[in-house]
Amino acid sequence: LAEAAPIERKWHGPAYRFPTQIPMAIQRTPYPLTQIDDHNIDLLHANHQDWIPDVGTGDPVCALVVAGDVVSVCFSATMSDIAFEAGVDTLEPHRQRGYAVAVVAFWAQAVRDLGYQPLYSTSTDNLASQATAAKLGLIPIGDDFHIT
Repeated sequence: LAEAAPIERKWHGPAYRFPTQIPMAIQRTPYPLTQIDDHNIDLLHANHQDWIPDVGTGDPVCALVVAGDVVSVCFSATMSDIAFEAGVDTLEPHRQRGYAVAVVAFWAQAVRDLGYQPLYSTSTDNLASQATAAKLGLIPIGDDFHIT
């Protein structure tokens, strides 16, 4: 490949599917979970402005809200005719509280409600994301490998 163009980046990591029954992780947080659309997009302005372009194109965009601010968000990073893949981000001060688990579970149920298969993948070195997958009981289905 390097003969055709320089290799700038290699990335790989596990890919998962959700179990038939999506865990009820969304019940473990006292904070509201919501889908973001044109009516409440202003929730993203304070901490997640980079995610605003995904509303309408990466739907469902789901958020966990603490004290009026979105602290964890999950959207459809990749979509096909049968499956959507999650992209998730939790603000640094709000990590390790189960928020990513809750918002990903909420997103996965929203994807299922639309008639698609929710998928999740992460990089090999992202141990926090792998822990989220484990807490959700996700089922390994392969390994993603990208070369750019």
